[in-house]
Amino acid sequence: MAEAREKQFLDYNSAINNATRRGHQEGIEQNKIENAKALLDLLDTETIAERIGLPLEVVKQLQLEGLEEE
Repeated sequence: MAEAREKQFLDYNSAINNATRRGHQEGIEQNKIENAKALLDLLDTETIAERIGLPLEVVKQLQLEGLEEE
């Protein structure tokens, strides 16, 4: 019984840690996207992709979405 409880506790902690890491990573990616959007009117897409650390295709898509909103 104690072993089962300990396994359940360890599984729960592992799930929480994984969710926290995943949420943290998603926040980092969202921050990169917001920074890239803010730079679109200042820099070319290649420079933004290189400096922010996003794939060029993502930055180009953000640029297209920005043009569609105008």
